[in-house]
Amino acid sequence: MEHQTEQFYRDRADTLADEYDRAEPTYFAHVVTLSNPDARILDVGCGTGRDVARLRERGRDAIGVDRSAEMIEAGRKRYGLPELALRVDTLPDLATIRTGQFDVVICAAVLQHIEEESLLDALYRLRSLVAPGGFLVLSIPEQYPLKDTALDHSNRLFHLRPPEQYTFFLERLGLTRIVSYDEPDSLGRPERTWRVMVFSAGAGSELRPVETIESILWEDRKRNTYKFALVRALAHLAVHRSRIALWHADGRVSVAVDEVVSLWLRYYWPLVQSTEHDPVMQGYGSGGGSDIAFREKLSELADRWKPGGGFPAFRTALESGALDPNSRSLLSDASSKIRTAIQQPIRYAGNDRTGKALFSFESNRIYLPGEMWTELALMGRWIEDSVVIRWAEFSGNLKGQNPSATVPQVLSLLLDEPSDTRETNLARDAFTPLLRANALECAWTGQQLDRFDVDHAIPWALWRNNDLWNLLPVHPKANNEKRARIPSRNRVIDRKAAIVASWTVLFEAYRTLFLAHAGAFVGKALTDFGRDGQSALFDAFKDALEYTAVNRGVARW
Repeated sequence: MEHQTEQFYRDRADTLADEYDRAEPTYFAHVVTLSNPDARILDVGCGTGRDVARLRERGRDAIGVDRSAEMIEAGRKRYGLPELALRVDTLPDLATIRTGQFDVVICAAVLQHIEEESLLDALYRLRSLVAPGGFLVLSIPEQYPLKDTALDHSNRLFHLRPPEQYTFFLERLGLTRIVSYDEPDSLGRPERTWRVMVFSAGAGSELRPVETIESILWEDRKRNTYKFALVRALAHLAVHRSRIALWHADGRVSVAVDEVVSLWLRYYWPLVQSTEHDPVMQGYGSGGGSDIAFREKLSELADRWKPGGGFPAFRTALESGALDPNSRSLLSDASSKIRTAIQQPIRYAGNDRTGKALFSFESNRIYLPGEMWTELALMGRWIEDSVVIRWAEFSGNLKGQNPSATVPQVLSLLLDEPSDTRETNLARDAFTPLLRANALECAWTGQQLDRFDVDHAIPWALWRNNDLWNLLPVHPKANNEKRARIPSRNRVIDRKAAIVASWTVLFEAYRTLFLAHAGAFVGKALTDFGRDGQSALFDAFKDALEYTAVNRGVARW
């Protein structure tokens, strides 16, 4: 704290004590409400100790610290407080508070006097004093007459910072803001308003869900890429196929392990294919040990389909029920080994910060906390991107990795998305006979079509989804107007009959493939596309459009 600021409080200790006694700030009510009779409370920058005295009268174990020895002495005399209840100390050091944490920490009308270079240290020190489940109560000036940008009219060091600046730092330090409001000056001084904010340290020492995910990716010990693959798959499922999840009474969510198996097939397929160089290593040691356990069987499957179109062709054959017996056998063997491998990151995900046993494996289902599933649904696209980058860095930097497997090369393989042309061409082939018979209408406008585009209802750039239910016949003009936007909810509801009619055309042309795509999206097996199946698919479709528009901030059309 700058010298003139300290001198101001030193010279006016008794006068300020009288002023403080007249003030009735509303933050005090929060402190009383948030603290039980056994709570430990610390008031940082307590002045003459008014709040400490009032809290101790209510039976609370409250202590206060302030930089001004004169203010502390005036408070001891005025309120008859013991020496240990009021102490001379200041942020960010707080040297007299050596150990322990507090249920409530108060810091009222203090932080504006902290120099910019000391602000983060001060906030970090306050955060360190809040016990798990505890609260930090702040009162900061929102409007205040200043002499210049760093001094008030009493020549005190004074930084009028936006409340959001404090929130940004404190939430990055693991607190959550639960209260925020403005109030007038409690002494009735003009041109002065205050912002009261309360931050919570949560119900315990657990990290927030996104911090838990981050800790797994950064801090967990990794001998192979399985943890990256598990988090990536769960994020993908939460964003794109949330209906497959089952919610349980204990707050956990579960998904069938085979949903993750199918994604691991796609992730690892380009990484294990035989090339003119050695395959990309995925762990310490090659051909076994910490390297991927399913390399051999998946490599055989990938090599078998390499001449015939690679993974996209394999996936279409699989979902169409047209997989040859040899491929089915290889797929079964590879899937069995992947299913076993998935249990390793389930068992070992977690560290000293996150706690162990974040996931569990029961009855061929993967269980995870419901709040983590929610976070994956909200942030999954960004989490997937982060996972892919870190996966590439891990694999590309492995000791003994083959020279061609650099970080950029691994990244390009991990980003190798199946082409969007195969199913698009299938959809075009199915709609063309109706066009020739003058019986095809634009799914979005109802206009009779004399030519058409195949539109991704959820734009390819947002979902990379080429399932048949996402492909609709539209007039080129409408397709150009829509572009990367998402149709409004009213438009989707109004056009339900045309959308379902388009789906029915695709179902009649490619029954097995359409039902595979639709069932995976809806979250349950479909054996036909009657009224129930149509209703289930439309509900899932309508909700997916809405979630994508809201979570991705996409313009509506």
